Amino acid sequence: SVNDSVVSYVPGLKDSGYRDASIRDVLMMASGGAWSETYADPRSDRRRLLEAQIAQKPGAVFEVLRQLPRVAEPGTVANYNTGETQIAAYVLRKAIGVSLSDYLSERIWQKVGMEADAFWWLDAPNGVEIGGSGIAATLRDYGRFGLFMLAQGKAKNEMILPDGWTYEATTP
Repeated sequence: SVNDSVVSYVPGLKDSGYRDASIRDVLMMASGGAWSETYADPRSDRRRLLEAQIAQKPGAVFEVLRQLPRVAEPGTVANYNTGETQIAAYVLRKAIGVSLSDYLSERIWQKVGMEADAFWWLDAPNGVEIGGSGIAATLRDYGRFGLFMLAQGKAKNEMILPDGWTYEATTP
């Protein structure tokens, strides 16, 4: 359930700024965890996360997230946070028990009718997909994905996403 604690799926975050955040808080980028998304600042959290992604060392991305303190009560402040997309990736991977690539392919990619396989950057060799970036797809398939979102998660007359989710996911 989206109201479950993030820590129940990612126990290593129990002593971090995410200790009291729910999955919904993370999905809405309102966990209360500290985060700076300033791309041009080499000391920002986003740059530290990117450096960990580039390093391709097992656990490096997770360690950046684990060190973040809490600065607000969960669910009270929306703060664009690429790190939270990675936490969502860890939660989903644990919940479904398969790679996010396989899940995306089965649940969306094939149903939308993508013409090519997408490739997804991992946080380390044999690791978890990068939640906030790193999907490589054809331009036409990006267009198909955009149309899928405009159709509120419907593909070939099948609702793939929960009713109202695309609106909720794009509203702070």
